Amino acid sequence: MKIPAMQFEQHGKKMYIGVIKASELAHYLQSGRIKVDVWTPDNPTGYQRAHSKTRSRAFGKFISAKDNISPLTLLLSVRGDSDALQYSNGFLTIPDNITLYLTDGQHRGKGIEYAIYEMNAGLDDVEVPVVIMPTKDAYEEAKQFVIINKTQKGVRTDLAERHLQQAISKEGYAKLKMDLEEGKLPRAIFADIEWRPRAVEIADELNKNSVVWKGRIRAPNVHQPTATVSQKSFTDSLEPFLTHPDFRDLPKDVQIKVLENYWMAIRDVMKDAFVAPENYVVQKTTGVFVFNGLLPTIAKYCKDPNTGKYELTYARFRDILSKISKSEWLQAESWKASQKRLGVIGGKVAQMGTSQKSFSILRDILTAELEDTMAKAEEVKARVIV
Repeated sequence: MKIPAMQFEQHGKKMYIGVIKASELAHYLQSGRIKVDVWTPDNPTGYQRAHSKTRSRAFGKFISAKDNISPLTLLLSVRGDSDALQYSNGFLTIPDNITLYLTDGQHRGKGIEYAIYEMNAGLDDVEVPVVIMPTKDAYEEAKQFVIINKTQKGVRTDLAERHLQQAISKEGYAKLKMDLEEGKLPRAIFADIEWRPRAVEIADELNKNSVVWKGRIRAPNVHQPTATVSQKSFTDSLEPFLTHPDFRDLPKDVQIKVLENYWMAIRDVMKDAFVAPENYVVQKTTGVFVFNGLLPTIAKYCKDPNTGKYELTYARFRDILSKISKSEWLQAESWKASQKRLGVIGGKVAQMGTSQKSFSILRDILTAELEDTMAKAEEVKARVIV
């Protein structure tokens, strides 16, 4: 591959900006010379979502139309052997045995491929600007992807979370924390470094082995027919638990066991909602934000009065939840999902919507009912001497 290009540097790192004919770009993508490193369970170091055909086709149609232009560059990464790149007289030569990875601009690249091979649009007069960036390895490439997408585009971040998890594994928490404090890493990316990687690990484990959650959490780029909630929603909902001073430093296996005990107790109180969870919102976005957000409050009542230690067992959670099990807000019927296609009107919880404000109101209602019930129980106990 030989393209017209100009060499430039940033902090001693050489990169190249050039152009590729649209027809050549499409050929390289179809042949695998240019690849997209998509995350799948079999490729856990991948960092991109599977491309959306709808978005790619929309761009293909756009760029095929006369007078439409796309001046944005595609970012291509060369892993490892940057010495093999040859730059001379305004041309960059990339040996045939080197694979390029499309780090940013996946849908534009795939859109051009679609336009040429499926729409039969020649695009002979279209050149595509590219930046070619040598990287040390796939990890450095993924880090650049996260920086671009978290600081500039605001795209979905479930894969960015997984990269953060890998970053801690590779570089260590202490180093990343220091880099963050010294301003070497964008705070927008690593602000949740204390808890979010752990949340991803917990979600993965529950999705594999939990009695309640097995197969219910949708990982990115995975078709999971039984899933009821996205990884992103589930991990976000764990923040109150994983940042609570009493629980944040617990070993991961203990945190997982606490969540498993808690959700088994919820299932006991609301059995019908777990028989066909797709028909209720308990194991969907609403449920995870409400109940995982309530966990620290519920746990407060699980302390042993003599030792002050938490008893976060299934039996103890069930005992506390059973005290408010008659509440209309803990009836499965209230959590029925709306199914407009079938003309099914959702329960009162579903009708409140899926905003964070709605979740907060629901948590406040349940918290008030629990506190009132527990206070009355203490009053009765105080009046009785045996």
